[in-house]
Amino acid sequence: MASAREDVGELRVALTRAEARLEVETRTASERAQQLAEVEIRLAEEARRRAETEERAWRAERRLAEAARRRAETARRAEQAERRLAEEVGQRVDTERRASQLEAERDHFWREYESVLNSTFWRLTGPLRRVSSVLPPGLRQYGRRGARLVYWLLTPHRTGERIAYFRSQRTKPVVLPGPPAEREKAAQMPANADQLEPQLEKLATHDDAVQLEPQLEKLATHGDADQLATHGDADQLEPQLEKLATHGDADQLEPQLEKLATHGDADQLEPQLEKSATHDELFKKRFGALEPLRTYEAPHHGPRVTIVTDSISSASLYDGIATGIILGALLARRLDADLRFVTRTEPPVAENIGIILRTYGVPWTGNVDCLYSPPGSGGHDVPMSRQDLFLTTSWWTTYAARMAVPPARIVYMLGEDERMFYPTGDEHLLCAETLTDPEIFYAVNSEILFSHLRSEGMAPGGVAFEPAFPSIAHYSERQTAERGRRRFFFYARPNKLKNLYWRGVAAIASAVEEGVLEPKNWDFYFVGEDAPELVLPGGVRPRIKNDAPRDEYMKTVRRVDVGLSLIYTPHPGYPTFDLAASGAVVVTNRFGAAKMDLSRYSPNILCVEPSVSGLIAGLRRAVAIAEDQATRAANAEKFGMPRDWPTALAPILDHLAARR
Repeated sequence: MASAREDVGELRVALTRAEARLEVETRTASERAQQLAEVEIRLAEEARRRAETEERAWRAERRLAEAARRRAETARRAEQAERRLAEEVGQRVDTERRASQLEAERDHFWREYESVLNSTFWRLTGPLRRVSSVLPPGLRQYGRRGARLVYWLLTPHRTGERIAYFRSQRTKPVVLPGPPAEREKAAQMPANADQLEPQLEKLATHDDAVQLEPQLEKLATHGDADQLATHGDADQLEPQLEKLATHGDADQLEPQLEKLATHGDADQLEPQLEKSATHDELFKKRFGALEPLRTYEAPHHGPRVTIVTDSISSASLYDGIATGIILGALLARRLDADLRFVTRTEPPVAENIGIILRTYGVPWTGNVDCLYSPPGSGGHDVPMSRQDLFLTTSWWTTYAARMAVPPARIVYMLGEDERMFYPTGDEHLLCAETLTDPEIFYAVNSEILFSHLRSEGMAPGGVAFEPAFPSIAHYSERQTAERGRRRFFFYARPNKLKNLYWRGVAAIASAVEEGVLEPKNWDFYFVGEDAPELVLPGGVRPRIKNDAPRDEYMKTVRRVDVGLSLIYTPHPGYPTFDLAASGAVVVTNRFGAAKMDLSRYSPNILCVEPSVSGLIAGLRRAVAIAEDQATRAANAEKFGMPRDWPTALAPILDHLAARR
């Protein structure tokens, strides 16, 4: 029994150990099965990623192939352009060579013509030509032939020489001298003797040749051949007459020469040099917008605020022009002054002033005078008195006013670093000089821009203000029923380079391709100026709205979910704030150190790098926020810009009122 119990105990111990080992192995198997499942999940994820990578690689290869095709097409066009350019250069060289030949021929015939007019024979036969001019044409022709025959009969000893000369001239090519440098700009003369007739007919307006008549008559009545030889060698007459015979029919030329002798002024055939423009004329042609404002002193019953701008047409009421109208109206109210607009490029559209003021809730009950005073002539001169204050909206209108108005009476509403509109050159320099004038007061639109300008030494003594976006104009009009389909807004101005139109289109096209903006869920609106019709990937055709009136523009903005508003300058740009103030989520670009983050104005403004990938990432974030109604609404409530213009412009109004 004892051994049996021992055996049972051993068996129990062995069983316990076996159960323990089985439990360990079961747990190990379970862990391995879990690990296997995790590996399978990772493999599936890796396969998905590989598929996505292959798809992206395929898309990249397709883009590369398309880029290669475009590059080849560009190279082909460049080659064609170079070939056409070479042909044009060759044609230009040939044209210049022919022009040089024609100028040489002109000078040659001009000298021949002058030698005929100055010859003794021509002066001597003046009275005879006047007499022959009253004879019938047939009789004049016989008379000329008879005179020629008589002359030849009186000089028989020169007959052989004359015949030999004519023969040599018919076979000998005419050697033409090169045109003198001083005659390069001379008036064009005919290239052969036949073309002399119209020129000679034009000379029948003066009577200077008549002054030669007394001397010629004296020679005709008292002189003889010997006396004639003392005034001019008769032998010199023959080469001139022979030249006429070789280059044109003398019978055709004689009537015109007779008119010249009886009525013409040989001075009119002198080469006329082209009139060169003065430096003032060239400067006005190149920088017409900088011509001084045409003003004159005239008494006025009180102070007056004059806004000088290019245009107040509907297409011009973007960016800072509307702000200039509002500032001018509020400044006139503060100073108890009259309000006047002077436009420089287009006649003023007065009703647009009322539209802007009503849209933004700015009261104005007084009259508004409007003048069109373009550079140069035309339009109206601008009356001014010593109490006038001039508000300008660009560096060129400031420059034009500065030339006619004391600088202490100029307020320059500065909405951008306008040097960036130009490459380094004359415009850039003139703009920089205007931006650093210490005698002008600068009202700078936004603290961001003012910070940038101060870092560049611009706008000395200026004061900054933040623009306002009143709730009366900026609010959301999105309807619940519309939430199934959303609206995308792009600020499209291809001819305003600062708005990065082409970079924006590239980013939008890539966002559509990558599914960030699904065409089935989005309507696309391209709003701005000069935007062309185009087709995006997937056959998407944006709705183009160019030069939309202000009320239509705001109606579109109030219905936007996501917007893309680019401006490659320090200022954030008005459309960016228009969209955020109306409840949309908007993507814009960074610029320099001043414009890196705009979330202090609104969390719904996403400021990203202007690369295509950076803009796509910004659009992806914007779409996510737009689809989260709670987050989007909460962000919209945090909009940090002023909501009324009197508050926004108070720093400017207070400063200017204190100066008066």
